[in-house]
Amino acid sequence: MCANGQTAVLGQTATVGHIFSAAAWYITEHTGSLVKKPHINCRCATQPKDIMEKYLTGTVIGQGAYGTVYKATCQKTGKEFALKCHKRGVEEATVRELSCLTALQGHPYVIQIHECVIHNGMMATLMSYAPYTLSNIIPLSFVARFSVQVAEALSYMHRLNLVHRDLTPFNVLLTEDLTVQVADMGLSRHSCKWMSTPVVTEAYRAPELFVEGGISEYTCAIDMWSLGVMIVDIIVRTLCPKDHPDASLMPWDPKTLMPQVMKCALVKRIVFQLLAFRANERLLAHELRESGVSSPF
Repeated sequence: MCANGQTAVLGQTATVGHIFSAAAWYITEHTGSLVKKPHINCRCATQPKDIMEKYLTGTVIGQGAYGTVYKATCQKTGKEFALKCHKRGVEEATVRELSCLTALQGHPYVIQIHECVIHNGMMATLMSYAPYTLSNIIPLSFVARFSVQVAEALSYMHRLNLVHRDLTPFNVLLTEDLTVQVADMGLSRHSCKWMSTPVVTEAYRAPELFVEGGISEYTCAIDMWSLGVMIVDIIVRTLCPKDHPDASLMPWDPKTLMPQVMKCALVKRIVFQLLAFRANERLLAHELRESGVSSPF
């Protein structure tokens, strides 16, 4: 169900390779920009027979500034997907997200797009469904695994000169077997010298983004700061939960927990290097991936 309350249908749609072209075509049609229209079949479906054609949408599983995400079920196979309906058609942020996800297609730790359609004048994308996020309480033993998997995804992104710019526990999804799926790339873009600074959820925002003027020079190191904050955040939330149904009767006090955790030399080195104040001193994604992290937590 998209923003207008009607059920979205995905049938005879563009292939993944056409996703960015579909976005570019939409902009051409609606803004007059000089973007070549690709040969794809995108259509609206409003008849009952069309609505029942392929996918049924259900509950809302996510909502953000750029769109609403619904759980969608393939009627033929019963397989579950996530359907993202973009709120305001195809804006620059939508084009960037589709472009980034297309470039990252096939990476095991990045959310995958399966289909892309235009429905009632709005863009919708069908993606893999992941039931959990890193905002859930997770086993402490999983911290090392998720850190390496996120680092794998970021390493690949950064090699392609892509910066995520909004890495938070809510934007890192988990499959049933707890495999990381980095998602929500509405703020992602190809890196350049000058970029806007009002990006990244504030609690996970690197120091170099707190500047006046709304634009500054920064690099993919901002993603590594966000990852460092996530690691500390998850350790504290897992061992020091407040009012959580899975909380132990005597949860740790963060003031005593972190000194104990930091006794592990590898944890201390990784966290402190990810949270280095100077961006050029921060651990890079490929360095974290290759640092031998296996079970330090």
